[in-house]
Amino acid sequence: MPTRDYADADSTLVAKVTAATDRYNATFRPLGYEARPIEVFRTAAEQMVAFKAGKSRFDGVQRESKHNTKPTRAIDFGIFRLSDGAYIDNVEGFDRAMLVALYWSLGQLFQRFGLRWGGDWDGDGWPVVPDPDESLNDMPHAELPG
Repeated sequence: MPTRDYADADSTLVAKVTAATDRYNATFRPLGYEARPIEVFRTAAEQMVAFKAGKSRFDGVQRESKHNTKPTRAIDFGIFRLSDGAYIDNVEGFDRAMLVALYWSLGQLFQRFGLRWGGDWDGDGWPVVPDPDESLNDMPHAELPG
């Protein structure tokens, strides 16, 4: 199972995601939602699973992702409903527009703190959902640029 331990991540990345998620959580906890890390470091085998599921363009063998090295240069976040602890991506029937809005708000903070966000890879202000320039929708993903 991928780690959720910030000790596996680049210290600059940790500082930026902590600042972004602290601000996000201060706003969204009163509304019943919280952002938490779900994947920090992945082994090559775990990366292959993400690749085969269409969640990454990198297989972890021929091409490593930013999750596959220590310290990692990427962290994936989930948004959880506080009332029952549910990871909202897995809640059947959860309103898709609400899910996108919650991740969009988090992604805007990631970008404000100088991170590249998987919901707007090219940084043009258009989320991947309607943007024809982008094909991989990875809204939980934040990484150091470069």
